[in-house]
Amino acid sequence: MESRGEKSVAGVKTFKTHQCQYCSYSTYFHYLLVRHTRTHTGERPYSCPHCPYRSSRKDYLKHHINTHASVTTE
Repeated sequence: MESRGEKSVAGVKTFKTHQCQYCSYSTYFHYLLVRHTRTHTGERPYSCPHCPYRSSRKDYLKHHINTHASVTTE
């Protein structure tokens, strides 16, 4: 039974590869392709609520936000 980009070959599931439209990168996971594509487009959808910093990845933003917590004012 095939569904959503999955193919069955001799009873073994294989998965659809997602190909980057800008380069030769390919992956089995759509979310990785979306993340990779941002390296070409420059999209930075995640923004810091404390400063103008913007990031292409949510985990980078979380790490950045922690830098605000470690800054002390005198």
